[in-house]
Amino acid sequence: MTITDNHIKILLALHNEKNHCVKTKYISRIGRNVPGFENLLSDLIHEDLVEFEHAEDTYYLAYEGFEIVEAWQEAQKPVPPERDPEYIIAFTTRKDFKRMAFWVVVAIAIFGGLHLYLNQDFGFKKSDNIQDIMDAEQLQELENEMIRLIDSVQNAGENEYIDTLQ
Repeated sequence: MTITDNHIKILLALHNEKNHCVKTKYISRIGRNVPGFENLLSDLIHEDLVEFEHAEDTYYLAYEGFEIVEAWQEAQKPVPPERDPEYIIAFTTRKDFKRMAFWVVVAIAIFGGLHLYLNQDFGFKKSDNIQDIMDAEQLQELENEMIRLIDSVQNAGENEYIDTLQ
């Protein structure tokens, strides 16, 4: 016998009852939403998934029926996100973040070093000596300009001092 959705409805209803059993006088409330309830219940009794106790006039969920209900409920549970590959989130742990940060630093160092190597004028100069950069005439012009600026600052300071005395 193949178990249909209606069989599962009956087994679930018995499973959800107190002590997994129902008295005969209350069995109709389980079957009111299931078409062909009497035939389905007799199929379940025939397959030993439900037991009927004549002395107590009660329907019980048998062990095999209980296993089927538990397996069906387990199959109905949603898959947690950590097991579903669609929902894998990158860098979820501190270890993953540290690993990612390490590789970013390595990539920056490699590309930065390569850039400085290929553009040697961009980085540090080979010589920081001023005589190597400017010739004597340019140095003399720079010196004269600096002297003129220093004198103008000194003259401005003296003029202010004289103005404050008057």
